[in-house]
Amino acid sequence: MRRRGHAPATAHRTTVAHVGPTIVLSSAVLCAGYLVLTLASLKTVVLFGVLTATAIAAAFYAELFVFPLLLARFDSEPPSRPEVAEQPH
Repeated sequence: MRRRGHAPATAHRTTVAHVGPTIVLSSAVLCAGYLVLTLASLKTVVLFGVLTATAIAAAFYAELFVFPLLLARFDSEPPSRPEVAEQPH
């Protein structure tokens, strides 16, 4: 979106609207899948499930909340101008 000349806020909103549901769904499915391991009888498998589900939840949080804040802070480059094809006179 930035390459097309959009402002950072517009590019962010469009991107989140486009990929946000996919991120939410995949994170939820992975967390649920690894939390099933907490039903195991072997302690190491239970701990692996809890640790992995926690890591996925942390990555989900960072993807939707921390990363956009970092982009807003460090993306101070003005939007690039869309390339216009040169027209013959």
